[in-house]
This record gives sequence, C-alpha cells and structure tokens, in this order.
Amino acid sequence: MVDREESVGVIKVTNSIDAQKSNTILWAFLVGTVLYWITRMATRKRILQLLKPLTKKVSPTIMDEISYRSVIVGFPLFSLGGLLFAMIWAHIAWGRFWGWDPKEVWARITWLFYAGFLHLRLSSGWERTRTAWMSIIGFGLIVFNQVFVNLVIAGLHSYA
Repeated sequence: MVDREESVGVIKVTNSIDAQKSNTILWAFLVGTVLYWITRMATRKRILQLLKPLTKKVSPTIMDEISYRSVIVGFPLFSLGGLLFAMIWAHIAWGRFWGWDPKEVWARITWLFYAGFLHLRLSSGWERTRTAWMSIIGFGLIVFNQVFVNLVIAGLHSYA
C-alpha cells in the first residue's frame, strides 16, 4: 500500500488512518464536549430542558410503531446484505465463509440482538418502554460496531 498525502486547503489528507497519530475517537469526544458546553452556557439550560418542548406532541405508541417497522424493514436487509451476501463474497475473496474477524463477530451479535428483539416483540408482546430501551441498546450496538470495531480493534475490516 502506498501512502499518499493530498492537500485540501491547509489540511493534509492521507489515504490511510494511523490510530496512533490521528485519534479520531478522542477528537470526536472533545468536539462533542465543547459543543455541549457551548450550548449549555449560551442557553443556561440543560440539554434535556431544551429538547423537552420538542417532545410534548410525540405519541409513545406511534414512536414504538415506527421503531418496530424500522426493525422489520432493516432486519431482512441486514440478514441478506450484511450476513448472507457478505459470506458469499468472503468465500469468493478469501476462500472461507466465516473467519471470526471482530467485525464479523459483532455483526453476528447485532443480528442476534435484533432477532431477539423481534422474537420478544412478536411472541411475548413486548411494547413501548421495553422495546424503546431495546431500540436504544440496538442502536448503541450498531454505533459500537461501526465506530469502535472499525477504528480501534484490529482486523480484516478495520482501519486500526
């Protein structure tokens, strides 16, 4: 792999990410913290107090239904594209369907979590608060898979 640097204005952009030189997660945390404190100092209110008026007209039942329908659409797409077609591609590219790479393992964990979500929703009648918390946990799993596993954990699918 040849490392090239191109210039975008005054910023040098490389075609590879070196986790020791550019700590993306640290910068994202710092920028988010600074933006939080700027918003907090400018309005003299907590963020939840700022967002509360925006949520007064939201129906929990409708939000639960939107969340459920999103998972119903996303789960088969993730099953096909994220797992089945990815395993076919891996077999063609690497000669194996499954290699226990961290990205593959966390994709499987995410798939199992959403399978459990749908199972509990359909068979046990979980609704509203329980499924809202499961949706938040599932979103956290996806963010963890896309950010932490890609940038921190070394593997075939990572940039660490």
